[in-house]
Amino acid sequence: MKICILTSWNPWAEVLLGGILDKYHPHIAGIFIEKKYAGKHPLKLAWTLMRRSGWRIAAYSAIEMAYCRATLEIKRLFGIRRIESFHDAAKRYKIPVQIVDSFNSPEFLGNYRRLEPGLAVLVTVPTILKEPVLSVPKYGTLNFHPAILPDYKGRMPLLQTLRERRQFFGATLHKVVAGVDAGDLVAFIAHYVLQKKSLSYHSMVLNSLGNELISDVLEFFVEHGLVVTTPQAETGQTFSWPTKEQVDELRKVGHPLMRLSDLLELWRML
Repeated sequence: MKICILTSWNPWAEVLLGGILDKYHPHIAGIFIEKKYAGKHPLKLAWTLMRRSGWRIAAYSAIEMAYCRATLEIKRLFGIRRIESFHDAAKRYKIPVQIVDSFNSPEFLGNYRRLEPGLAVLVTVPTILKEPVLSVPKYGTLNFHPAILPDYKGRMPLLQTLRERRQFFGATLHKVVAGVDAGDLVAFIAHYVLQKKSLSYHSMVLNSLGNELISDVLEFFVEHGLVVTTPQAETGQTFSWPTKEQVDELRKVGHPLMRLSDLLELWRML
């Protein structure tokens, strides 16, 4: 049963996919990487975030992404990475990796169809896929969403979860449909909220949990050749970019965006 992975240059993809190729490489037909995140150049994306959410969250996002990427490359250079690059794993197992302009482009669609995947998994891909792409895999397309659905749909849901003082945070794998994060639920994983810990620290925990979630779902698919789903309740909220006020609320409830100690934890994790 063939599986395709669709992802982006987001360094968290390395964490979410860590070890996945080692376990399931006989079934992975190809990996596709979209050049632009959500169809935008990273600088344009940062500018959008700064305008809508303020300079603090824009700076936090830029620092975290740059630090993660630099850490991964430095550790790769010295051979001390805890998480192997999926690029290196793909090369070892001779899994084709293709970089595409857009997951909705005719070029991608043609190459994608030729692989005849039974299942596709989206990891750190905010692009809204169109119907021709969604119709290719026989058993559908699954998306990793960094929050528990149906409560928190949309952008930066982890921030919203912490801001609203929930007891638990987590991640969901769900089928992709036309609506935003609206498809049937496949599986989820949860962890209690860590009081006084930062958004960055929770993000580290979340992505480690996400790796387990993706692995478990793929294991079931490989063994049984099917994906079991549960209809998603039509409840919850769909969030756009957080407002400046919401970012301030996060700090007021005891969760800063990032602490210096988080950089050390990131180094250890990666």
